[in-house]
Amino acid sequence: MQDILEAWGEFQKESFRKMLELEQKAFRKGFIYAHLLRPGPCNECEKCNLGKCVKPELRRFPPEAVGVNLQKVMEKAGIELEFCKPGKTVCVGILLVE
Repeated sequence: MQDILEAWGEFQKESFRKMLELEQKAFRKGFIYAHLLRPGPCNECEKCNLGKCVKPELRRFPPEAVGVNLQKVMEKAGIELEFCKPGKTVCVGILLVE
């Protein structure tokens, strides 16, 4: 079970890094309010320091934490969100731009 959790954590981190790159590119192109809602909870540190984040530049909240219904958003975008599909794991984040 631990191997699965470690693999999921790495997959989530890799997805977040790619999405963070998109946020930074959008910012550099003039979208100064670009903001990423990350896939899943933060897992940047081995152990979270709940008192004071040690990597605040990487702190992003997941869409669900700010009230976004991902299933409805994806349906409106024409994307079907499938649950419990063995062999198919999807990390969903949202890049907000103005």
